[in-house]
Amino acid sequence: MRKLATIQKIEGITPIEGKDRIVLARIQGWDVIVGTDFKVGDEVVYIQYDTILPDKPEFEFLRKRCWSPKWNGHRIRNMFMGGVFSQGIVFSLDILPEGNYKVGDDVTDIIGVKKYDPEAFTANPSNQNSKQSGIYRLLMRYGWFRKLFGGTWKEKRGKFPENIKKTDEDNVQVVFNSMPKDHTWTVTEKIEGQSVTMSVETIKFGFFKKRDYKVFSRNCFVGEGGSNWGIVSKKYDLRKKLLKEKVNYTIQGEIAGPGIQKNIYGFDDLELFVFSVIETDTGRRLDFEETIMLCYRWGLKTVPLLDDNFVLPDSSDEIIDMSTGQTIVGNNKNQIREGIVFRSEQNPKLSFKARSPEYLKWWDKKEK
Repeated sequence: MRKLATIQKIEGITPIEGKDRIVLARIQGWDVIVGTDFKVGDEVVYIQYDTILPDKPEFEFLRKRCWSPKWNGHRIRNMFMGGVFSQGIVFSLDILPEGNYKVGDDVTDIIGVKKYDPEAFTANPSNQNSKQSGIYRLLMRYGWFRKLFGGTWKEKRGKFPENIKKTDEDNVQVVFNSMPKDHTWTVTEKIEGQSVTMSVETIKFGFFKKRDYKVFSRNCFVGEGGSNWGIVSKKYDLRKKLLKEKVNYTIQGEIAGPGIQKNIYGFDDLELFVFSVIETDTGRRLDFEETIMLCYRWGLKTVPLLDDNFVLPDSSDEIIDMSTGQTIVGNNKNQIREGIVFRSEQNPKLSFKARSPEYLKWWDKKEK
């Protein structure tokens, strides 16, 4: 799970022209507006943007600017102020209970920080309860059957396959220093949309086994109902195509189109862009060349490939600079892209994202 609130050290301070009460602090590769009482070397609590802070007295000062009734908390978003761009928010260690904290510690749960996740409001969790046959309901009257089978099918249907990671790439600022510099990397455009996972898994049900096709949003099982996820699944006939394969596959991608993130690409219909194909039973993530071949067979598009032999530069700043550019999908060709995603060719399980600061500024204005 992503660390939304961590102990970090202020790496640098830059004055903000015309401002005498605030400065720009560099923290873990991010620039964040802080008060002038913070100094280089201070250990602080850094909370990422796109998060929700709980309704607590220590955050009451944020109410006027950040309170969201929908989320019952304070939404921390990117901010453009004083001619500079700020990503996240910083607090002194005083907001934490007494303890022996060190740089890198995850304090997300201690503070009660939640991820800002609009998909959680869009997904239809009611689909999690699959319809049970009359025979099943009849047999559930018997204790021996309930002991062997009761609840197993429903419970397993609603869970992600154990070998599949939910779709939430780490930001380059967090992981860049730990990424192997001797690997080559595939670079793809990051699509702004709704995450989807479509998976075939063999589920054991008592003495029996069944290959089951499941559809998930980023965080929960949604099935093939009338949601965007179900519509896309049926549009591409993925239940039939994936169950036809001898291998259990999981497809992960991004849905874009009408009603999603203001349809910035100008699509007339919902579109799916695949960024990952995984062998469900083993967890092996296919490389991008294998992914393209399977997607071609299934009649699917992948996310746009920008580079298939990239070598990481010396600093994350260079990656962030690369992230800004024009999208190469959709009908709005002047649309700035959300960012880029990197995946190791030597180890496809290693990946990270870089979101474009220019896109974030543009989106912040569009949301208001």
